[in-house]
Amino acid sequence: MDQRILQFETKFRKKNPPLPRPGDTVRVHQLVFEGGKERVQAFEGVVIARKHGAGMSGSFAVRKIGADGIAIERTFPIQLPTIVKVERLKTAKPRRAKLYYLRELGGSMKLRGEKRDKTVWEEPIAREELEKIKKEQEETAKRREQAAAAKQEELEKKFAQAKAAHDETAKPAGSPGGEPGSQPAAK
Repeated sequence: MDQRILQFETKFRKKNPPLPRPGDTVRVHQLVFEGGKERVQAFEGVVIARKHGAGMSGSFAVRKIGADGIAIERTFPIQLPTIVKVERLKTAKPRRAKLYYLRELGGSMKLRGEKRDKTVWEEPIAREELEKIKKEQEETAKRREQAAAAKQEELEKKFAQAKAAHDETAKPAGSPGGEPGSQPAAK
């Protein structure tokens, strides 16, 4: 694998990634940014699938029944930096790896062998890492802004030099006003 990809992955990989299994009832706490404010939003439901392991491309799908019996499914990447905490509330041992059949059951989701199991995957440095990412983005934006300002200043300087050179060459040598396009006085 490419060395740069490995460096990138190790830089952004979580120290304690959540590893819920299908059949677990979990509560996912995620940072949400709305306008200038941030808050933690919880999403609670049953894990119906986990894909691609615990690597950078790993994810798990959570399904819950919302208001009026409407089902909501969300897929969370395991290494997503905005996920602060994942709590396992209950666990069950289904016979399948993907529980897509729960979609047809509707609101009557009761898994066999369900029991309480309190496990928490918490990333205490998630906020710090988000702040670090935000600072890096701000610094990059400042550098781009400074480069654009320097380029604009250079263009204005070149334009002033070109205009001065044009004014010197456009001025007729013997014209009375010295202004380009001025006509001599009529007799």
